[in-house]
Amino acid sequence: MPEISKEIRAIVLRSNRFLANTLYENGLVKVDDIDEANEKLLDAIDAGNPRQISILNILIYELKKLEEKDYIDFVVKESKIGLIALRNYRLRPLGNAMNDPDICWATWTIPFDLVGDYYLVATAYHPSRPVIDYWEGIADKPIVWYGTDIQCITEAIDRISQSDSGEAEDEH
Repeated sequence: MPEISKEIRAIVLRSNRFLANTLYENGLVKVDDIDEANEKLLDAIDAGNPRQISILNILIYELKKLEEKDYIDFVVKESKIGLIALRNYRLRPLGNAMNDPDICWATWTIPFDLVGDYYLVATAYHPSRPVIDYWEGIADKPIVWYGTDIQCITEAIDRISQSDSGEAEDEH
């Protein structure tokens, strides 16, 4: 696996630490759960596999310390954003830095359309302020945020990665 760049590593660490702290402060996980997940997160970073570099993914699927439904309910309630399923959505390439799959994996976020003067962006990490700040910092237009689940983000990033490599699917 390729080594993760310092920029990507920094955003991964900031975004995951912030998210873990938010989950703890809101009673969704215990400090011991976070400690265990952080160890696995650091191992995943060292292994260089972007699909594994998510404290949320580790807590939900690997350690089974958090139910994704409870997390999604929390995101909707606290963030007051809508949810979107991108499975049947045709992802529009934006033709700028916002299409970088490495950044998408690092933040578990994907811009999926440009409508008028707004980017439509889905994320599994909305409670993580460093993720929001990062994307709003690189965007040259305002962002309309949507929440989504981990599987949806994974599939969408895979689709964008395939289209970047010339293997775009014909979706409608």
